[in-house]
Amino acid sequence: MKLLYILIFSFLFHASYAQGPLTVGQYYEFTDAFTIYEAIKKPKAGAASLTMNDIKTDDTFQLNGNTATVKEKWVFKVYTIQDELTIITIANEDSAVEGKYFVLTSLQKQQYTQSLRGDIQDIGFVSSAITIPIKIRFGDGSDGTDIMDENGNRRRFSDFEGNVNVGVAAGLRIKASKSGTDFFNFLGGISIGASKINSDTAEVATETNASILTPFLGVLYEYNDFELGIFYGWDHISGSVGRTWVYQGKPWLGVGLGYKVFATQESSTVAAQKLEKMEKKAKKQQEKAQKKS
Repeated sequence: MKLLYILIFSFLFHASYAQGPLTVGQYYEFTDAFTIYEAIKKPKAGAASLTMNDIKTDDTFQLNGNTATVKEKWVFKVYTIQDELTIITIANEDSAVEGKYFVLTSLQKQQYTQSLRGDIQDIGFVSSAITIPIKIRFGDGSDGTDIMDENGNRRRFSDFEGNVNVGVAAGLRIKASKSGTDFFNFLGGISIGASKINSDTAEVATETNASILTPFLGVLYEYNDFELGIFYGWDHISGSVGRTWVYQGKPWLGVGLGYKVFATQESSTVAAQKLEKMEKKAKKQQEKAQKKS
């Protein structure tokens, strides 16, 4: 039960939001090349809305037989959403798509679209605040169940601990696939937390909370913005408590979960620049379309 509680806490700490349905007015990008069907322009006020029945024929989607092939990394803007259909405009400069409206089905949205990421670097620098709520401490391998061994020294037992800590981590983020959906992050960092100390683990008269300074290393795997990390660190407590604490400077193994915690500075900057460029292109397309109509 304790493990389940900590896992839930860990996920909620990181998962502040998740990618939901496409939003009108926002930009996204295609993850692969595929054929998309052209849509009629949005009806004027008072006219009937475009529905599934307008374009569904023999279980395939089409409209007047007009199609276009979009490419991976092309950027599109959601114009409107009607029933199960998403009407979009494509911001890339291509005569086959400029000034036109296209239909995305629910299946196409799931299979071929994602948030605008920009041209993600193969290797980039990452940094972020981080918490590692699950720690497994290692024992000294001694036999017996008594707190003290035959020499009068405290035994160090294996321990599973959940605590609240906050730190910073930085390192390299390496793209693991061409699609840019999964990455390996090689990190190093430092955190500050607290742990309960009692007479079983240190020379203290009563149970107390002590502040812990922790350097750590870790590897974090990222897939579609969901992250799972394994960390290895060393806890340090200052003062007299630290000198007698059995886990002082001893290694631990940690596990962390997250969602969209890390993002490269390079890819974020490129995505912002790309978004600005696409806005200008879309504006030009709208002006062209208005002139033609």
